Parts: sequence; structure tokens; C-alpha cells
Amino acid sequence: NLAGTAIVRGYGREHELEADRLGAEYLARSGYDPEAMLQVVSILKNQEAFETTVAKKEGREANVYHGLFSTHPDNDARFREVITAAKKYKTDSTSRIGRDSYLLRLDGLTFGDSEHEGVVRGNHFYHKDLDFSLAFPSGWKINNQTSRVIATPTAKDGLIQLTMDSPDKKVTPKQFMQQHLNLNNLRQGKTFDANGLKGYTAVATGNTPWGQRRIRYAVVSRNNSLYIFAGTARSADQASKYDADILATAKSLHPLTKAEKKLATGKKLDIIRAPKGATWGSLARHSPITNYPEEQLRLLNDQYPTGEPGKSEMIKIVR
Repeated sequence: NLAGTAIVRGYGREHELEADRLGAEYLARSGYDPEAMLQVVSILKNQEAFETTVAKKEGREANVYHGLFSTHPDNDARFREVITAAKKYKTDSTSRIGRDSYLLRLDGLTFGDSEHEGVVRGNHFYHKDLDFSLAFPSGWKINNQTSRVIATPTAKDGLIQLTMDSPDKKVTPKQFMQQHLNLNNLRQGKTFDANGLKGYTAVATGNTPWGQRRIRYAVVSRNNSLYIFAGTARSADQASKYDADILATAKSLHPLTKAEKKLATGKKLDIIRAPKGATWGSLARHSPITNYPEEQLRLLNDQYPTGEPGKSEMIKIVR
């Protein structure tokens, strides 16, 4: 409820202010102006505005910073007190801003997914360390988590989940379903081929985000690992709605090609001088950022929601 939310967020706010206090103090002790914290939080507020817009479009709650009790950081009295308190640590050791030298240090920094955790590009998933790639249905949103990858359609009425396992003893995909997933109610089972790899698919009933549902499983064996695909539909009346998509995803599994190994390295920040006449819109058209590329480039360069890069200004793009 709202009261409970306010209490939880109020508690979090105290921690946020403590983090801001320490940040401002560290800035001052290092010879920088603690007033810069205002700009830092302003950037975070821009990120919050973007997150709120996207969350509304996606029909979910926004994940925000300083969200419930603050307005603009310039008008936040408690935050102002934090900045003022830090000024007693200010020194005269430096007044250098060093924006360009700072940006150059960011050149090549990983943007988004790390190659060690797998990289999402469009509807494809690439994993360099594990040497595999696969394709989820076009237009689905892919969420690359620590221990699993979950894809959901635009309508949010289904999902496909990928996990991996490496059993101590070698088992077939069917045996894995029965012995390790404990699926004793398998139905419609059959073998299939995934680019030369052996697979097995079957249907079972199990728990889902929408309660007990029919789940389509597909397990593919590769080297000493098993790739476990599980998918379902929200509606019990359309239980098999995404069966073809689940199987197509499982069958797309294959070792990385030479070209895909480059894609599996992940996206990196590239620090460049803004080309003559460049706009964030024109730069976004050539960006590998999948979702909201113009907005994300603006956020990266502190020009959200308006503004354009200046001629020859040093800016961040993504390669």
C-alpha cells in the first residue's frame, strides 16, 4: 500500500542521502567543487524521467532514484544541506575540470552486457566464453540475467526461458528432463535436431508466473552441457500459442561463427569528435543500441531530453 511504500522509500532515502554526503565529501577532499553533486543528481533525474517514460509504455513500475520525496535537486533542501556541509573539506589544490581527459579514459568501456555474461543484439543472444549463439523470436524483449535468459513477447502473454546445466553423469536430454527436472508427466515427447546437436522436447504441467500451466520444454545436448528451454503462454485456453517459437529458439542453437565472434565481444563506448552537422537522431540511426538509441545517447552525453552535440565536441557513442 502507499503508506508501506512511503516507509520503505523513506528508509531508502536516508541511505541515499548518506551516499550523497560521502560523495560530496570525497569530491571536496579531492579538490573538486562539491556543488558538482547537483549536476550528478540532475543527470540521474534525467535517467529517472527516461525510465518513467519507458516504464509507462511497458506497463510496469519505474525503478527510480530519489523518487518519492524529491523534486529537482536544486530545490531539495536536505540535499542542499549535504552539499553545504561538504564545503568545509574543500581545498584550493585544483580547479581543473578535465572533461576531455576524463572522457578519453572511458574509451572502450563496456556498454550494456558483458561478453562474459552473454550479449544481446536485436533478437540474437551471443555468448563468447561458452561459444554459442541462438535467436529468440523477432520483436521479443530479451532479459539477460545472471543465471538465465528470459524472452517475452510485446503482449507479455508468454515467455521463453533458457538455463544451462552440466550434470556429473552424462545423460540424454530426455533422461535429464526425467531425472534432473523431475518431469514425470511428460507428454508429446519427441527428438529433434538443432544444427547437428541432439535435442528432446515434451510438454509437462508446472508452475509459471500465471499459475499452473502447460509448459513446453526443449533440452539440447552440447559437449558436456545441456541447454534447457522452457516456455509457456499466459492463457490456459491458448496453451500451445508459443510452441513453435519455443522450438524454433531451441533449434537455432549453434556454435559461434567467425562473424558472430565479433558480435559476441559486446558493445563499447567510443569517444569521438562530433561530426559536422551531427544530431543525436542521425548518430542513433547508426548505433547498435537496440532500444531507444537516441534517448540513450542523449543520456550518455547529458543532453536529455533536448540539445544537440556541438561542432567537434567530444562525445560518447556506442560501437
